[in-house]
Formats: sequence, C-alpha cells, structure tokens
Amino acid sequence: MAGLAKTTRFMIGAATLMLGSQSSLYNLKPSTNSIGLVKNVTMSSDPVFTNLTQGPTNSLVYSMLTGNPVKISAEVFEYTAQNLAYGLCLDGTGIAAQTITTTTTAIIDGSPTPTGNVTVASSAGMVAGTTYIMIDASGGTADDDIIVRKVLTVTDGTHIVVTPLIAVDVASGAVVTVVNAVDVGSTAANSNPFLSAKVVGQLADGTSAVILFPKVRVTKGFTMAFNAEQYGNLPFEIEVYDLVPADTFYSDFPNSKSRLFTK
Repeated sequence: MAGLAKTTRFMIGAATLMLGSQSSLYNLKPSTNSIGLVKNVTMSSDPVFTNLTQGPTNSLVYSMLTGNPVKISAEVFEYTAQNLAYGLCLDGTGIAAQTITTTTTAIIDGSPTPTGNVTVASSAGMVAGTTYIMIDASGGTADDDIIVRKVLTVTDGTHIVVTPLIAVDVASGAVVTVVNAVDVGSTAANSNPFLSAKVVGQLADGTSAVILFPKVRVTKGFTMAFNAEQYGNLPFEIEVYDLVPADTFYSDFPNSKSRLFTK
C-alpha cells in the first residue's frame, strides 16, 4: 500500500535547548546550560535559489543557491533572570540565580527624613556598587509592597547603605533579598553577544538527535504578560549565523551554519 512506514523515526516529543558562550559549544550541558522547560522547539532551514529562465514562457533552465538562512524558535516557560536576559538579546551566560536572603535587625527610619542606612543580620555576599536588594516593606502582610535599592556601601558585616534613599519607615525583621538586575530595552554597545546553542531531542522510537549551532544570537523573546488564565512563555527567536575565520570552531563548520547528528 502507498505511504507505508519504512522506519519508526517519527517526530513527536520534547527537546532540551542549551545556550552558552561560543567557546563552550562542545561542552554545553543540561545541568549548567539548559534554559529549562521549553515547548515547540523548532529549527528550520529556508534555502533561497536564484532562478534563470529563458524564452517567452520563462521556462526554468537553471538555479543557484544564493542563501540558506537557519532559524530556531522555542516557547521558554521559566522566567529566570538568565532567560529574561537572553530574551532581551543580552548576555545571560554569567547570570546565576540569587540565593541570599537576610532580615533587618533595626527599624529603617526613613520618615520624615529619608535614609540610606539599613542594618541587616548579615551582609555576606553583598558587593558595594553592584548588588541590588528587595526589601519587604510590609513585614509580610502584602506581596506588592516591595522596595528595590542598590547597595552603595557595605561595612561591619551588618550595615549597608543603599541608594536612592528610603523615604518610609520599615519595621525591624523585614525580609531583604539579593536579586539580579536585568536591563530592559538596553542600547549599550556590544550588549548582545553571539552565543552557541545545542538542541538535544528524541524521536518517537527513542533515537537521539543532536544539533550544534556554533554562532547564534537571540533576536527576540522578551514578553511578560501577567494573567490568571494560562502560563506565559518567552517566545524565543534565534538567528543562526555563518562563521568567519576569527570565530571559534570556524574550521569545524567551513560550509555550514550548524550540524545535526543522529543514527
């Protein structure tokens, strides 16, 4: 009968998408480079041919490949600081989840005179000039009364000075959490680096398929829509680039943008 299967290499299932620096292409690992839960990971190649025709009917006599763009798209469900940075076309390779939490051990006396002085149980892990913190100004009674400040100085292991000044009183015992700060709409030069990507998936019969991309850039993906009806996702669009001699692994991909490995 027509259309009968020859193998069990059918496409259904999920894949792991990993991102990292260009130099880490062959060492990308799920434990350190996976961007987490993703759905509808799609890779496509769209060859472009320039045709030569002849005669009054423009009959096709020849064609030449003049382009072969490759793209990756995926629905990314984990809103980590790293994934948000990737979605904003920024370098997320050095961003890790923050785990430092402490509490205030004295009142923050910001009213009527604003203050930058904050006394905490421990300032361990806070770095002057780079650390950002969130302070629960409600004492745990409201989930939206949050103050965000930058740590200006750290002294004595328990005393920090923040900027800008705090203009309200915050009771002792308020939770203080170290957080990542991700620029939205950045126009900084060279803030959107080239990355490498790796996709690992399985076909219906368990056959593994691995695709390596030595030079990519996330060109779109930041969307935050808070709603109570469905889970949101970051709709990543990833452009795949040709390597140039100065790129890492140029000799491994002399005439292609990526390479697929499967049985």
